[in-house]
Amino acid sequence: MPDRKVHVVLRKEDLDPERLAGKIVMVIDTLFATTTIVTALAHGAAEVLPALNHNEARDIARASGAGARSVLAGELHGEELPGFAQPTPQALSASGLQGKTVVYATTNGTVALRRAQAGRAVYAACLRNARATMVDALTRQPDGTLILLCAGSAGAFNIEDFYTAGVLVRHFVSLVKAAFLSDSAQAALSCSRAEAIPTLTQSRIGRRLAGKWRHAIEYAGQIDCETTVARLIGQAVVRG
Repeated sequence: MPDRKVHVVLRKEDLDPERLAGKIVMVIDTLFATTTIVTALAHGAAEVLPALNHNEARDIARASGAGARSVLAGELHGEELPGFAQPTPQALSASGLQGKTVVYATTNGTVALRRAQAGRAVYAACLRNARATMVDALTRQPDGTLILLCAGSAGAFNIEDFYTAGVLVRHFVSLVKAAFLSDSAQAALSCSRAEAIPTLTQSRIGRRLAGKWRHAIEYAGQIDCETTVARLIGQAVVRG
C-alpha cells in the first residue's frame, strides 16, 4: 500500500486551486476565522457562508433572503466592521445562532476557504477540533493526499496557523500506518511540540490582537476540546 501523503501550504496565496482535484483540504485560520466557524456551528448555526470581503457578504445576505434568520459577521484587517457582528468565536456565538445562517467575511480565512473549493473534500480546521477533523477526513476519504492550507495574513506567514497544521500532522501520523510527510509537514510537526497558548499570544497577530481579544486567543489555543466537524459543501460550511 502506498504511503498516505500530507503537505502544508504556508499561505493561501501559495495554493494552486487547479491542483486540488482529488485532494482533501483542511483550511486553517486559527485567529480567528476557522475557530469562529467551528464555534458557530457548535452553537447551533445551520451554516456559515464564507465571503471574499464585506461587500460580497452584504450581497450574499441580501440574496439569501434569510432576513432575521441570518447573521452578518466579519472583520477587515482585524478591525470590526460597522453593521457586522463581532468576528471572534465567543462573541459571535453569544449573539444567538440557533438555526441561523451566518454570512462571514474575514481578511484571510474565508478567502482561503473559497480558494480551496476545488478540493475533493474541504474542512475548516482549528486547534479546538483538530483531532475530530482528522478522524472524519480519514474515515470519509480512505485515500488521497491531504493539503493543510494555512491562511496566513495578507500574504504573510503566520506561526499560529503553522502550529495548528503541526497538530493536525501529529494526529495524521498517529492515525495512518503508512504516512509520508512533506518537508513543510515535518517542520510543522516540530513546531507543534511547543505550548499552544504561548505560541498564539506571542505570534505577530496574537500580540496585535491581545489588547482587546486576549480571551479569544486563549479560547482558540485549546486543543481537541471540540468534536464539531466543519465541512464546506457547495458554498456553505456545515456540521460534518
